[in-house]
Amino acid sequence: MAAAVGEGVNVIQINATNGGASASQQVTVNVNTMAPLLTVKKPLNSRFVNSSRYELEGSINDGTPMDQVELRINGQRQGKYAPQSNFRMPVVLREGLNEIQVSAEDQAGNASTITENLILDTVDPQIIIIRPAASGTPIRIPPPTPDLQQPPKSFVV
Repeated sequence: MAAAVGEGVNVIQINATNGGASASQQVTVNVNTMAPLLTVKKPLNSRFVNSSRYELEGSINDGTPMDQVELRINGQRQGKYAPQSNFRMPVVLREGLNEIQVSAEDQAGNASTITENLILDTVDPQIIIIRPAASGTPIRIPPPTPDLQQPPKSFVV
């Protein structure tokens, strides 16, 4: 005999009779075929940063009650989390492009992965004056961009 079950908690009632005797039992079956929903709140993809220490923030949302979700960053285990959790993890960046892979896997083996790119730029820009300015003409250089999301497009020398 087959019983139809769906995603989530399923309670199956089993009744048996044999002659004049009967017995009954309930069995709970939890079906989990959905991967945890993984959200990275910080960073935004292709963000420029100027510090090698970065704090990665995000959340895990798994619809299965009593489940535990294992979080990994770049393949390294970060611990097990409750089905609805927020996380903050330090990540050490190297100069240039850093691909960060965040994955969450529940106890049933369902997994989701997000890849983010951070660009570490700690090198000060160099200014090269190709020809001198006319006599008495001031050289104007804009202040550094406070938000490294968008480097300056141009400046006047």
